[in-house]
Amino acid sequence: MKPMEIEQRSFEIITGELTVPLQAGTEDIVKRVIHATADFDYAENLAFSPNAVQIARAALSGGCDIVTDTEMAKAGINKKILAQLGGEAHCFVGDESVAREALERGVTRSAVGMERAALLQKPCIFAIGNAPTALLSLLDLAEAGKV
Repeated sequence: MKPMEIEQRSFEIITGELTVPLQAGTEDIVKRVIHATADFDYAENLAFSPNAVQIARAALSGGCDIVTDTEMAKAGINKKILAQLGGEAHCFVGDESVAREALERGVTRSAVGMERAALLQKPCIFAIGNAPTALLSLLDLAEAGKV
């Protein structure tokens, strides 16, 4: 089988194995997460804010960037499609100047990485994975009106 045929068959299997209804409009996302993780629990424990999918699609179509807190999360982004939409993927955690600043300030690279992201001059979607200090920093930046 060709790669696209394998993926299509995988999604058919996932659809057939689902035992719970999915929230309308989130089906493709939930199935993609299950496909990537082989964990059907996501069908029950992923939560979506009202209109989150529509808002994200509009932002992506408008050329927003995506900022992640880990290189692993960034690796999962289809950068070719994102670029076609006018966006770019960023992860600042590995940047040497971020590492130096974090060390000097006694904070995490993830926190400084979010501060760097706040300097981007375009709308962004923030995809926070496993760095709690990235999320805390992002919340502080949001409360300060910087993102």
